[in-house]
Amino acid sequence: MGLKPRLVLHIGTEKTGTTSIQEFLRINAGPYLGKGVVVPTYLGHSNHSLLPVIAYGDDRHDDLSLAYGLNDPQARTARREQTIQLLQESAAQHPDHTFVISSEHLQSRLTGSEEIDRLHHLLTPIFSSIQIVLYIRKPIDTAISSLSTGIKCGKTATRIPPPSDPYIEILCLHRQTVERWAASFGIGAIRVRIFSRQHFVDGDLLKDFALTSGIPFDQDLTMPPRTNEKLGFDGLRFLGAINDQIPYIADDRFNPLRANLVTLFETYFCESPEYVPSEEEINRYAEHYRQSDAWMRERFFADLPSLWPQTAARPAAVSTVPQPSLPAAEGGDTYSPAEVRKLLRLFADAWNDKQTLINSLHDQLEERNRQIAALNTQLAAGGPTDAAHADPIRRP
Repeated sequence: MGLKPRLVLHIGTEKTGTTSIQEFLRINAGPYLGKGVVVPTYLGHSNHSLLPVIAYGDDRHDDLSLAYGLNDPQARTARREQTIQLLQESAAQHPDHTFVISSEHLQSRLTGSEEIDRLHHLLTPIFSSIQIVLYIRKPIDTAISSLSTGIKCGKTATRIPPPSDPYIEILCLHRQTVERWAASFGIGAIRVRIFSRQHFVDGDLLKDFALTSGIPFDQDLTMPPRTNEKLGFDGLRFLGAINDQIPYIADDRFNPLRANLVTLFETYFCESPEYVPSEEEINRYAEHYRQSDAWMRERFFADLPSLWPQTAARPAAVSTVPQPSLPAAEGGDTYSPAEVRKLLRLFADAWNDKQTLINSLHDQLEERNRQIAALNTQLAAGGPTDAAHADPIRRP
């Protein structure tokens, strides 16, 4: 039996620095190859989200399968076979290397035993061993971080959901995740780490991931630039209100009128105060996930007095997060919430008008370029042209 590489399968969870880990792996794919580590480029640009999709059942459709054009069962089967063949060929070329695959969608999307079994069946013939790396985070902190992501993706709610929310439970019932993956890969294959700076090796997530995965973390590796994607609570409330006016999805596709709207909010509201949960929210989350968290501490972190760092709560006297306000004029009062909503509607209307004009001009430019290309083709062929009758670009 020939030598086979080992595989590190980083499955998430979401909201545990996965983007930073994946960008680190992407920009160091070349140097890592010389260090005995393969980071596959055919599973996605950085997030290897193609891997969970090829493990889907044939009747499962979602945004990932749509993005890869794999909603058709035949197309999915063909892409599955192609992807596994690429993995097999790469493994044959680097039998003494470690392969690292990273996608938080493995944990958040593969929630059925049949899909995880299918993934196990696809991978085990290729690799000598498979190590599952799982980062877990305190449930209420995950919910707060997910709130920001949800609003960036078009949601309008500006409060964290109840702890029983199905999506939050998928991310935060950590015992359920471990047992689900252990049923296919074995409990001994799973390495669990706590997403908290105080638990990282030397307080560094990337170093912690590398050492947990058993791959080098050398000085010649490039560190990805630090990005601040945090959206303060003012930004959450404002963008949530604008999402009503400029939805994320229009005509079953990303709404082109949104353009770089989220980037601007990240730029101008990254320094505003963060969402601070109430004592009631903290207690509800703690109680809902108490049994799962206790099992995780006993099974993986018995030496810790507590699994999670403390989450700061709002003062009891403050019943809601303070309403954002704007100064009306120098020396004057602040605008009321109703007036702020009017300003947001004004902004949304102005933004819509601007993007509609830009998109219209872009479409006209593309049409004019097509006309020019057709004329050039006719001229090159020596044929007649309709240049004299071409419509001029109409002003919107």
